[in-house]
Amino acid sequence: MKKTVGILLAVLGLLLSAAGVAGIVLIGSDNTIESPSSTLKIGDAKAVVSTPGLLAYTDTTMRITAESSGGSVFVGQAHPVDVTSYLDGAPTYAVTSVGTSGVSGEAVEGDAKAAPPDPTKQTFWTESTSGAGSQTLQLALDGKPTTYVVMPLGKPGDITMSSGVVIPGGFGLAIGALILGVLLLIGGIVLARRRRTPSGPDDAAVNRPAADAPAGRAPTGADEPAGARTLSRAVTVSVLALTVPALAGCGVVPQKVEPWKNSEVTKPSMTPDQADLVLKDLATRRNAIAKATATSNDARPWRDVSSGPLYTTEVLQSQYRQMTKTSEKSVVSLVGTKSYIPAFSGYPMYALVAGTEAYDKGKPIEVLNVVQRTSVIAPWTMLAAAHVPAKSLPASAAPGGASTPGPEQQKQALAAANAVMARINTGKGGPALPKELESFLSDMRTTEGASSLVRAQLWPSDAEPLEPGGPVQAVATPTGSLVLASYDLLNTQTANPGKVFRDNPESSYRKATQQTGNQEIVRYRLAVMVAMTVDKQGKPTVIGFDQVPVR
Repeated sequence: MKKTVGILLAVLGLLLSAAGVAGIVLIGSDNTIESPSSTLKIGDAKAVVSTPGLLAYTDTTMRITAESSGGSVFVGQAHPVDVTSYLDGAPTYAVTSVGTSGVSGEAVEGDAKAAPPDPTKQTFWTESTSGAGSQTLQLALDGKPTTYVVMPLGKPGDITMSSGVVIPGGFGLAIGALILGVLLLIGGIVLARRRRTPSGPDDAAVNRPAADAPAGRAPTGADEPAGARTLSRAVTVSVLALTVPALAGCGVVPQKVEPWKNSEVTKPSMTPDQADLVLKDLATRRNAIAKATATSNDARPWRDVSSGPLYTTEVLQSQYRQMTKTSEKSVVSLVGTKSYIPAFSGYPMYALVAGTEAYDKGKPIEVLNVVQRTSVIAPWTMLAAAHVPAKSLPASAAPGGASTPGPEQQKQALAAANAVMARINTGKGGPALPKELESFLSDMRTTEGASSLVRAQLWPSDAEPLEPGGPVQAVATPTGSLVLASYDLLNTQTANPGKVFRDNPESSYRKATQQTGNQEIVRYRLAVMVAMTVDKQGKPTVIGFDQVPVR
């Protein structure tokens, strides 16, 4: 029995010693198993980009080391949706495999004229490093979609890089395995070679020939002393307790997960923590533009903070200020208190953010805003807004899939937007509108001494109605959906025969739209933005609105 245990210990010791030596050689003192360095001839490619299969691991830290023959190099990690938007169709080199022969991949064609902006100045990277010479970045992998990007900075050049997996405590584990293996090997050899000789009556009894064994029973290990059996079992259990975790890598072996498909990956448009920051940034940039254009009243800079109907009203206001030689002096403050954040497979993206707005030192007004972003490097802009009491807003769902409207919710949202549009045009049917809006539309339809036609349509857009940037922006909520729809309302007033609309010097709108002097027909155009909830059965309830003049 002792010889068998000794042989077992010796074999385990030999295996552990071999594993320890291999671990010391492969892992090294930096606790990293790394591929050989490879020089990638990237040609016209603007960046080296990982493919999903390389990073589809959880509870793993990967290390990327790179340098550029052209000078400095950048290494960054980001969400695949953001990386795709940033590269904007530029040619890339896709890394498809990492092995004992190094890093390899293939060129991916793209628009050679595309020039991604300086990566060191972008804020969407989750981790990044840059500089001259060799640069190293560690990527914490949790099984969620991610991508690494390596780019030469300044002059183009070949990229030399390697990829490795960090094994926390791996070097120490390898040394421990080697030491334990050597001890087990020595102990096993000693135990296997050791022989005992009879020294007294007890020993003689234990080592008596088989012929002296009691009749009807073959000699077994049970004939060994109890202390020897206990020791053998204890040694065996201890060896297994020490070697099994060691051979399993103590839980540090990378865990593979199913690779994602970049074409199917989605990303929330923002995080809840970013919602208030986005509105505050919009207010800061809006105030800066107002100050910068105080004398020129150039409307073009307003594109950096507004889009859709809200940009159109800024154009009208700028034209009016040019004519009257006035300037925008009010200072706006925006605060975000609640957010509704859908997920998207690409840019543009939008979110609905509720909060307050205040001009100068005026009383804050509760509003629901639609903010959108056309690319990962573009600023957020305000697309639409409506005055909505906070108490009327539904609870928000979790960011991402839970807040993304499904096909049925999208169908209901568009139907609700069309029902509101019919109500605006006819004053009948559809969901009830706020009293202020009903009264405003009624006054439009009953102009004294003239006929008046009110016609609304969904706000014109290059995007489809429910797409980002479209006139109907919807999010899913626990009780259905929240919708903000924008309409282009045209009020055409025609004076009765023999009558005219007299010139009105007090009308800033008629001045800005060149409808001065006596007119037989006067047109007023407005953007009307209506917020509504839609329950799970598709029934809409209007909860707020706003209207602004546009040209």
